[in-house]
Amino acid sequence: MQLPGTGSGVSLADLADHNWVHFTPPSGLADVLEAACGDAGFAPRAAVRTEQGPSALNLARAGLGITLLPGNVVPPAFDGVLRRPDPPVRRMLSAYTRVRPDPITAAFVEAICHHTLATPTHILSLLEPQQGR
Repeated sequence: MQLPGTGSGVSLADLADHNWVHFTPPSGLADVLEAACGDAGFAPRAAVRTEQGPSALNLARAGLGITLLPGNVVPPAFDGVLRRPDPPVRRMLSAYTRVRPDPITAAFVEAICHHTLATPTHILSLLEPQQGR
C-alpha cells in the first residue's frame, strides 16, 4: 500500500480517504483514533474493527486498511510500512493501586513515569530506512 508522507512522517489529514482498521469501544484505542482523526478534520472510515492492537496490526498488514497503534504493539521483525503521525498522537496513561504500593511496585511506577522511552528503539530503527522516501 502506498501511503502519503515524506520520510517517516504523515499528516493524519492526508489519510482521510483510506479505509481504517478501527477498534471496538472497549479497547480504549477507539477513542484515541476517533479523537486524532477528528482533530485532523475527518471521521475514520472503518473497514473492520477489533478490540486488540496486535490484531489491528495483522489486519492492516493483510491490507484491510491502515491503523493507528502504540509503538509497543509493533514487533521488531515487522516488515510493513510505518509512518509517524505529524503532529504526534498522545494519550494519557495511568498507574494505580488500591493500597499503598510496596517498594517493587513503587519502583515500577517511578520507572514508567520518568524513564520509559516513548518510542521503542526498534520502532526508531524501522522508521530510519524510510527517511527520504
